[in-house]
Amino acid sequence: MTRIPFAAALLTAGLLIAPPSVSWAADMDTPYPEHAQKGEATPPKVEPPSGSVEELGPEALTKRNCSVCHSFKLVENQRLDRATWEWVMDDMVNEFGAAWITEKDQKRIIDYLVDHYGPEQ
Repeated sequence: MTRIPFAAALLTAGLLIAPPSVSWAADMDTPYPEHAQKGEATPPKVEPPSGSVEELGPEALTKRNCSVCHSFKLVENQRLDRATWEWVMDDMVNEFGAAWITEKDQKRIIDYLVDHYGPEQ
């Protein structure tokens, strides 16, 4: 029997990438973003988190930026390799509006994700 990795199944189902401004319930009981529940065709514009990122460690930086659009539980449930995390980051920044994340912070976030939510963790 062939097993599909969890992340691949989520990608196929379209669940890995959340559209901008998704308001996921903290317990994930409400899997649909608010705009979809209201019948709106497009999500509202994503706004960057407030405050300085200079003092944040990699964990806080990652949680702060990823949680703008979706619950961090979505991230915690992934076990992706570096190339896939890079693809996810590129999609978040270029397709879903998280353009405020600098290249330096993107690298820090990806490094954290690989170290803590990679396939071997």
